[in-house]
Amino acid sequence: MTNPYPELAPQQSTPAPRRLLPPMGIDDWARDAAAAVLLLISLALPWTVSGFGISTAATRIDVLLVTILTVLGVGLTFLVRAGALGPISIPTVLGIRLAFAAPYGILVLVYLVLSGFGLVSGIGFAAAIGLAGTALIAQPRRAELAADPGAVPAAARIGLILLAVVGGAAALTTLLGVVIGSIQVSQYLASALVIILLIVVLLAKGAALLAIIGAVLRRSASGRIIGWGVSVAILPLVLISALSDWALTGFGVETLTDGTFVLWLALLAGALCSPALAAAVTPLPPLQLWFRVARDALTVAAVASGVLAVVVLLSLFLPSAQIGYSIAFLVALAAAAIAAVVARTRLLADPAGSRVVVLGLAGAVGGLGLVTFIVAIVGSLNTSFTGIAVSLLPYPFVLALLAPAVVTLVALTAPAAVRAYALENAPVHPGYPGTPTAAAAPAAPVPAPPAPAAAPAPAAVSRAADPATPAAELAELALDQANWVALAGNPSSYPDLVAYLREHGDAAVQQALDGRAG
Repeated sequence: MTNPYPELAPQQSTPAPRRLLPPMGIDDWARDAAAAVLLLISLALPWTVSGFGISTAATRIDVLLVTILTVLGVGLTFLVRAGALGPISIPTVLGIRLAFAAPYGILVLVYLVLSGFGLVSGIGFAAAIGLAGTALIAQPRRAELAADPGAVPAAARIGLILLAVVGGAAALTTLLGVVIGSIQVSQYLASALVIILLIVVLLAKGAALLAIIGAVLRRSASGRIIGWGVSVAILPLVLISALSDWALTGFGVETLTDGTFVLWLALLAGALCSPALAAAVTPLPPLQLWFRVARDALTVAAVASGVLAVVVLLSLFLPSAQIGYSIAFLVALAAAAIAAVVARTRLLADPAGSRVVVLGLAGAVGGLGLVTFIVAIVGSLNTSFTGIAVSLLPYPFVLALLAPAVVTLVALTAPAAVRAYALENAPVHPGYPGTPTAAAAPAAPVPAPPAPAAAPAPAAVSRAADPATPAAELAELALDQANWVALAGNPSSYPDLVAYLREHGDAAVQQALDGRAG
């Protein structure tokens, strides 16, 4: 029936257009799940030491409430995707994430200050695991950055600024540890060697943290990957140690005399996987990136082996030194350093032809790290195995040897670009030179992997133009402006991506969009 009074008919309001986010990738789901799990696990771990013994995080009302508040930040991802917050911008979402994470960071900072003034006895590994989860809460999701590529530069700047703040805090706690530790040790022990050993250990820990942070601040893509691979190893070590009466990582509580190394390393484990920091580093073609990761990881293993060897050598002169354990450590560390140096040299000289040899040597480095780790556990369970030495705690061997070796193995086996390069550029015979000479054969020599003009760039463009490319991958490709023309012509590009390209693209992008519309 026709309405005789059309002017009185209810007007249908046009809803405001809602931002269409690309599908969430597995990494975004993993961030939310890992953040919640780490924060909840932290409640069962030691937070500090009081007059009644070790206090877990769950028994302290301030820590419990702040942890619950931070865990609620996990739901922000789903509220944004469901449109429950209305037409909210991606930068606002990033600000809300930081707001959820800030209370936990402030809480840890307060306890660090209280520990410095002696009002509490250290800060436990609950804070370390909780900071790792908080860092995952605070970082943007890859799908969110893909929905608004214009927010990427600001997110990257914020990530670098926060990382620099962490570096400053780590440096400060290291220096305080050197000063406070030296004073405390000198009051109870007359041996200058003990003080020297304590200073060397603290400075080595601080240098390791600053090396990881400095690499990312220098926009090193390989440094970010290696730093994350090494730092993330501390998380299972802490959790396993909690189940073994802290045999792997001490007593579950760090003081300033320890440099709070585990605390900052766990925070880096959560922070370095941030898509914002991934966008902040200098992009490299996949082949060049992964060969550089393998090369630098072997360098890390060699240098770390040398540092640990110096510490073990100094511990030999302590009255409580265990000669047998120390000699075993020295032999293993020397062998690991030699294997890492040889592997790095072979990799640089003949990237494709030496791949199998390098994998074998990297596996040997990792195996030596595992062996020394087990021997250190046995030694730490021996009641006479005491003294201030790296051999007292087993976990440094995992971080110094096993973790870099695993990073090398992954870098030379997992990426498709590396596998294809190894198959296509295998040397003709074992004596083929790694560096071409004037009398070289007509066949092209094996190129060094760090080639600026590598082939993967056209492959990325072809993926951007392929209608079969999933939306999540299109979102990642949109972060590189070189792919915009191909994305503009791709009929599978989702509406938000097309709108962004229309707004920010140059003349070539606009032409491709016009052709796509036609």
